[in-house]
Amino acid sequence: METLVKRKKIVTSKKWSIDSLDIIKSLAIAILTPVFLALQSRLDEVVMGAVPTFQLNWKQLVMIGIAGGISYLVKNFLSPAKQVTQIEDIPLTDAKAILKEEIKKDENEQN
Repeated sequence: METLVKRKKIVTSKKWSIDSLDIIKSLAIAILTPVFLALQSRLDEVVMGAVPTFQLNWKQLVMIGIAGGISYLVKNFLSPAKQVTQIEDIPLTDAKAILKEEIKKDENEQN
């Protein structure tokens, strides 16, 4: 059976905008960044042969988390629009009817 491949571009993210998913991801970055930094510093102490002290500079870790979250938001705000191409196989018999509908729709928009 012959098919027609229909490609449709969908914009998933617009330029100069931030959506709720970006905010949720930035919160995750803000939390995970200082956690990984603290773990990495403890691992460095163990590798160097020192006993881990588990003394954390909370103010510095909070500032690093805030900076990481804000950086993520700025990156998404400045990034270009993202597009996804959706591919759909349409049987050739259905394709003719779909093309006729799209032509009528285009003609109505022009009028």
